[in-house]
Amino acid sequence: MIVPGGRARARRRAGLVLVASCLCGCYGSFGTVERLHAVHVQSTETRWTRTGLFIAFIVVPMYPVAAAFDLFIFHPVEFCTGIHPLRLAARTASPPLGQEQESR
Repeated sequence: MIVPGGRARARRRAGLVLVASCLCGCYGSFGTVERLHAVHVQSTETRWTRTGLFIAFIVVPMYPVAAAFDLFIFHPVEFCTGIHPLRLAARTASPPLGQEQESR
């Protein structure tokens, strides 16, 4: 038996489930976007250059791509382990040459 509007109704329900799942639940730290923003802010001291760089990052889609990586790759890892993978990489990174850590 074919139900009139069955596919449209199923798509509408799937869309509602997707929107509901995005609006509730765990919210990640978005470490990749934070790092990109830190690079953006520290790259220059003039606000006009920062604004131009911000527009370039939107046009070239740096912020949307970083957010997508956070949402689909890094956030699930952070949810399961409790640590953002990029923050873990920053903790375990070796010190720069000539600046060896003191052993206690």
